Amino acid sequence: MISHKFLIFTILSCAAHSLADTKPAILFSQEPCKGKTLEVQPDDQCVLLPIGLKKNINGAELPTDVVCDFYTDEKCQEPLYIGMEDPGTCSFSDPDVDIANKTVSVHCYDSNAIYDQRESL
Repeated sequence: MISHKFLIFTILSCAAHSLADTKPAILFSQEPCKGKTLEVQPDDQCVLLPIGLKKNINGAELPTDVVCDFYTDEKCQEPLYIGMEDPGTCSFSDPDVDIANKTVSVHCYDSNAIYDQRESL
């Protein structure tokens, strides 16, 4: 019989390994994907933007399998744009993407890691 400690260790090891292989999303202050940058790890955590980028995100490059959600508040509770995927958008002034002057926090995650965790349970 497999012990609970071993099972938990295995799940955490797989999740850590998956995160280590995933590149960060890169947010930009200017179009098209230029200016100040911020790397956001796809670790399923809410990231508060630094003062210089708060309400000043104008592009994002996302690696394959990374998904980012953008929020208007500091705790990732008020969604602005949910589900941006690879390759991202280097022009937030696009009328279909109203993110540029409103983003305060971002939440990025590795879509594969979420499916891997569900399958292992």
